Amino acid sequence: MTADIAFRKTGASTTNWIAWALNPTRQGMGGSQALVAYQQSDSTMRVYTATVDASGSMQPANLSFGVPNISAEYYSGGDMIIFATLQLSASLVSTNQVWQEGPLSGGSPGPHPTTGQNMQSVGTVNFVSGTATSTGGGTSSKARKRNVSGWSINYAVFVGIGCLLDMNSA
Repeated sequence: MTADIAFRKTGASTTNWIAWALNPTRQGMGGSQALVAYQQSDSTMRVYTATVDASGSMQPANLSFGVPNISAEYYSGGDMIIFATLQLSASLVSTNQVWQEGPLSGGSPGPHPTTGQNMQSVGTVNFVSGTATSTGGGTSSKARKRNVSGWSINYAVFVGIGCLLDMNSA
């Protein structure tokens, strides 16, 4: 299955990185397979795939699924968007997802806080049905489906082949 995704963070800063990842083995960032983006000092975007180790390091690496197309944009209004095409195996059609934002350190992604909202940015995604859930944030299940860690999550299926992930500041 091929999924075309767009992951958007509104209110993004040029001094921060963003990441969205799939984690087929557990909830949480450790062991996940991520799409990472940030604006470099020359104003160009750096975007890459990375595996996330237990310490949170996001070193560029190939993922267990194909990512034949990946790009990112930063818009002056503060939207940072990662665009990607994912080639998903049957085991990844419904899986765990995580998303994060953190500071740049020396021009590279630095560690994000490990408390509060940063630890609540987890959930599941089903690329066939276009549904998603989250396990943190909000007080009701309906609120958790819409708002996690100050990000609203909206999904739309594109002609049965893709999904749009729209993470907006609350």
